[in-house]
Amino acid sequence: MSKVAFMRGVHRSFHSPTGALIPILCGVDLEVERGEIVAIAGESGVGKSTLLNLLGLLDRPSRGEIGLEGATVGDLSVDAVARVRNQKVGFVFQFHHLLPEFTALENVLMPARIQGRIGAAELDRGRGLLERVGLRNRAGHRPTTLSGGERQRVALARALMNGPSLLLADEPTGNLDPQTAAAVQELMVETVRSLESSVVIATHDARLSAVADREFRVEDGLLVPTR
Repeated sequence: MSKVAFMRGVHRSFHSPTGALIPILCGVDLEVERGEIVAIAGESGVGKSTLLNLLGLLDRPSRGEIGLEGATVGDLSVDAVARVRNQKVGFVFQFHHLLPEFTALENVLMPARIQGRIGAAELDRGRGLLERVGLRNRAGHRPTTLSGGERQRVALARALMNGPSLLLADEPTGNLDPQTAAAVQELMVETVRSLESSVVIATHDARLSAVADREFRVEDGLLVPTR
């Protein structure tokens, strides 16, 4: 398998309101292979979301290297990082973050719109992704008319719109009831497997961690493999 993303010796610290330096990640190493699902477990506040934000280029490390598709991105400009993030990374969060004034299809198309690409091919892909997640007949509905599970499925389709090589999911089922969470989990795994995307999931849900190929815990700022 080929490597999709990596972190080498990644540290991230933040300053408290009093100015004290608070270390969150303390030398994280991680390699994500193409097509695999990696779970990052741990209690709230240990650094799971920080790790995903760094891997998804939403934040920069205090020190260390981060790469996507074999290229280190630390020296790229802000604009270049934004382009790589839009083209290579998809995000699914605990809260769907759909734009309420847009329909389900329009929300799915948003990553392509950001790139200035809205044509017949993009419309076909957006509709196809909604069909893949079981929402073909809900394409014209706004988020307020969708259930929580449906909104999260729209968010999954949106995350896959640009065909990212890496999908990052931060507690993607944490805001759903157990039955809906199980359905969304199954759909997410089935979809990313079929599209051969790599996935890193931050979760404290043991059922979600169980479907991963590998699992780590964040402990004392480091990634500890658990299987």
